[in-house]
Amino acid sequence: MWRQLWVVTRKEFWALRRDRGHIILLILAPILQLIIFGYAATQEVRNVEIAILDHDGSALTRELMQKLQASGYFLTPRIAADEEEIFRLLDGGKVQVGLTIEMDFTEKVQGGRTGHVQIFVDGSDSNAAAIILGYLNNITQDFAASQLALNLQGPLVDDASGPPIRALLVETRPRVWYNPELKSVNFMVPGIIGAILLTLIGDLTALSFVKEREQGTLEQLVVTPLSGFALLLGKTIPFLLIGMLNVLIIVIAGWFWFGVWFKGDALLLVGLSSLFVLTSLGVGVVVSSLARTQQAAMVTSAFYQLPSILLSGFIFPIENMPEPVQYVTYLIPYRYFLNIIRGIYLKGVGLEFLWQDAAILAGFGLVALLLSGFTFRRVLGRGLG
Repeated sequence: MWRQLWVVTRKEFWALRRDRGHIILLILAPILQLIIFGYAATQEVRNVEIAILDHDGSALTRELMQKLQASGYFLTPRIAADEEEIFRLLDGGKVQVGLTIEMDFTEKVQGGRTGHVQIFVDGSDSNAAAIILGYLNNITQDFAASQLALNLQGPLVDDASGPPIRALLVETRPRVWYNPELKSVNFMVPGIIGAILLTLIGDLTALSFVKEREQGTLEQLVVTPLSGFALLLGKTIPFLLIGMLNVLIIVIAGWFWFGVWFKGDALLLVGLSSLFVLTSLGVGVVVSSLARTQQAAMVTSAFYQLPSILLSGFIFPIENMPEPVQYVTYLIPYRYFLNIIRGIYLKGVGLEFLWQDAAILAGFGLVALLLSGFTFRRVLGRGLG
């Protein structure tokens, strides 16, 4: 049986070697997808164009504008003459957000009352609008807290550069774990490993089997003394190795291009990645049994891959999805692999924290392999020997 397995595996490697286009695709596709996802699939919004109508025109409102610009999220504010100008800028797409500061803003704030700032935001891109509002809320709350601290009846502290100021009674010192710089790319690069294994390996496996059927070589293999088990395993082993090669390519490219390196154990990364590769291989074999042509295989794969990416938490947080959809995500193997790969990359945790996700992923892999064996047996028209 091992000799039969080696014969089929060697045949698959020779077939891949003859196809230069496949080899280039296997090397370049992970790198290109890493770069595209790393830059494009980000939840950060920067260089926001903003217009401000300042009715108060005081030093305090100018300080608020400086805080907005110093945050790094907003460009130098445009000073609007009236609200109509803000509306025209929003309509024309010249700015994404407009602020109107009321006339007696400084008087209210320094008097311990609430000063009001009206915010107009372009909601055509709802995700960007929500992020911009989050930025504004954080900046204005921080500004309000600093002004409130100055109004508290705390002890006066001498300041050599100016008049005495009141000391802060409460000072917060936040510390961000796992991703201190809050870079979106640190969060996205680990997920890209799963996305590429899900799409590229699944498609290659499905197309390989369907191509054999279209060319009539699969029937020729059936009449050979090869057992069905050796035939199935021999045709999938090359793609398992290709999948692990893709993991290595993405890890190295992510470190070289984005400076993102995993904090956990390398062997654990390889071992649990191989579980997800096996799941993708099993799905690819099942797809190949349902499709008669390579085009049909690609379409059928999309029915599985697209929902897997959208519902896994790779792009959209699962917690923000409707409750019925959240239950559906438990059926997505990619969800558990994301927890694993991000835990290894960002937190550096071991199997003692990842064993539940690993066990569920192994269960999905076992089911996928059993289904692939059953469907492949139907394709061959005989049992797996």
